[in-house]
Amino acid sequence: MWSNFCIIAGILLFLFVLMTRKRNTLLLIIVLITTTVFANEPVFKQGETLKYKIRYGFINAGYANFETKKGEIDSTPVFHSIVTAKTTGFIDQLYKLHDIYESYHDIDSGLPYLSVMNLSEGKYRYYNETRFFQNELYASSNKTDTLINLEKETFDIVSVVYYFRRMNWDNLSPDEVIELPVLYRNTHFPMYVVYKGKEDITINKNTYRCHKFSPIMDTESIFQKKEDMIIWFSDDKNKIPVGIKFNLLVGAYRVELEEYENLLHPFDAKL
Repeated sequence: MWSNFCIIAGILLFLFVLMTRKRNTLLLIIVLITTTVFANEPVFKQGETLKYKIRYGFINAGYANFETKKGEIDSTPVFHSIVTAKTTGFIDQLYKLHDIYESYHDIDSGLPYLSVMNLSEGKYRYYNETRFFQNELYASSNKTDTLINLEKETFDIVSVVYYFRRMNWDNLSPDEVIELPVLYRNTHFPMYVVYKGKEDITINKNTYRCHKFSPIMDTESIFQKKEDMIIWFSDDKNKIPVGIKFNLLVGAYRVELEEYENLLHPFDAKL
């Protein structure tokens, strides 16, 4: 089985391992990224668009786009962030995938008000809307008749990417482990990520200064050195995802930044 999470992880968002269907695995790529202190200034704005290619070796397997628009929930202005993932080429002929993830999140706190999932993968279809009531610590979903209990400051898989970009990483130490509560398909996940320090990477003949993070699949492997997944964020005021790598038994999948528009700050991480 292939995974919708593997596709959305290209961003991120922020999310692409197209040859697997381990649905919970790629969730970690997007949701395992946060810290505890806000930066002193905004890092993104309405109109920002990030475009990514998903590759396996020389094969173009698909693409993912991250876009942030102006939105409104119950007369409250919010950020409306949309992640779209699609297969392309012969991969699309083998298994057509078109997934859309949306999040309406608070301009100040970054917490989500509404999360929408609209997935189309081969013959599989899934649609879900989840409303978050952060102050009351519950959520409601069209997939269940009962209310869902929330932990304090719970995110969806899209809003957590933008929340992470607003964090101050200056005080992070190498191998520091970070945790954040996330709700996906009406289920909580404790998400973890290990900070690996700074590193320069080259993508599409461009070199970027980056912060390197390694998402962890389970609590038992938090302190292991193995890096099955790596994600790089630009070391500048924008803090955009630049690349993601999935190390497999045979080869590796890479998600690579291809285009960007309407960044809030100059892209100083690009050398």
